[in-house]
This record gives sequence, C-alpha cells and structure tokens, in this order.
Amino acid sequence: MSGPGTDRTGADRGREVLPGSPAPLGAVWDGTGTNFALWSAGAQAVDLCLFDADGTEHRHRLEETTHQVWHGRVPGVGPGQRYGYRVHGPYDPAAGLRHNPAKLLLDPYTRAVDGDLSLDAALFGYPEDVVDSTARDDRDSAPYVPRGVVVHDPFPWDGDRPLRTPWSDTVIYELHVKGRRRPIPTCPRTCAAPTQGSPTRRSSSTCSPSGCRPSSCSRCTTSSASRTCSGGG
Repeated sequence: MSGPGTDRTGADRGREVLPGSPAPLGAVWDGTGTNFALWSAGAQAVDLCLFDADGTEHRHRLEETTHQVWHGRVPGVGPGQRYGYRVHGPYDPAAGLRHNPAKLLLDPYTRAVDGDLSLDAALFGYPEDVVDSTARDDRDSAPYVPRGVVVHDPFPWDGDRPLRTPWSDTVIYELHVKGRRRPIPTCPRTCAAPTQGSPTRRSSSTCSPSGCRPSSCSRCTTSSASRTCSGGG
C-alpha cells in the first residue's frame, strides 16, 4: 500500500456503477465484476473509493440503497483491488452523529485488509483536542489508514445460489441445540439424540431419534398436547 502522503484523487476512469445487490454485505467478486454493499442507517450518501497501485484514489457514488444498505456493482473490478468508503451525513457529536467524508473508512465486512494504521492528527474527526466540537476536521485520513481488499472465493459452490427469499416471507428462529435435544421426563434415554438430529422437519418434536422424522418413524409420535415419545427401541 502507498505510504503516508502519497495518496491523490484522480478521475473516476469512466467506470459505470450498476445497481448491484444489497446482499451479501462486503465486496464480492462474481468473475466479471465486484458487488459492494455497506450498511449505514444514518448516511445521506456513500462514496466507494478504489485505489490504484500508486495510491491514486477514484471515487464512485453508490446511488442505490435497500433497507439501509448502500450497494453497487462495478464491472471490471476484481481480486486484489484496494478499496474503502467515504460516508456523507450529519455531523452532530451531541447526537452521536459523526459522518465525515474526509475520513476514509475500512469496510467492516471486508475479507482482507492491506496496509497499516499510521498515527496522525488526520485520523481524528474533530479539530485539536475538542472531542465534542461542532466543527469537524476536514483533513484527509486516506494516507494513514489500511484498505479493504477484494478477494477471490475459491469455495466450489457447484452452482448453488442464495434462495433470495423476500424479507416479507422470511422467519428467523433462534434454536439452542442443547435445550432442544434434552429429553423430556416421559421420553426414554434412547431419544436423547446427538446434535445431528436437530435438522428434523418438525422442530417442536424434541424427542425424535437422530435424523428421523416423526411422521415417518414408528418409534416416535407427536401429540399437540404432550409431545411425548411412544417407543424406546
């Protein structure tokens, strides 16, 4: 990464930023381009900053936002690309708001980081030592902070793709394996199955043997009243 003082801002090289997708978060290369997605509830605008090997910075405005996720896909950007974000928004320390586009931000979802943090006054969002000052510090922090790196995901997905179930149709259920698999008083010890018995079709049947489904197993039956085990094998 370029050292302190070597960064400079260049033209955007005419790259087109497509709408992209709000998920997954972070930078994801798809073979021909990279999708960038960053969650920010209070931002009014987000700039994606791409860096050349010599430290030249190219800023691209992310125009799309979905459920507070700012996103965009940049064709031609691939593994090895260094990047960061600049977030625009209100600066009101009393309200906990410290948006400052002069400060380059490391992507919290990045999968690789390049460079070191060099202590400098430009790292602070406020001038001098006035932490709660209503005046923000506009010195550029880019030369002093590390950047995220776009990486190649070598995992063989074999054509598998996210389900992309709409949030309106999504149910998130938290399940504690130990509690679910603990046998109830009327259930024989043989029903205390290991953790691989958890992904059964009916999670409410806590006494089904490992890997079986109550609807097709002669050893277990479920009752909406008692949820007890009828056989021990």
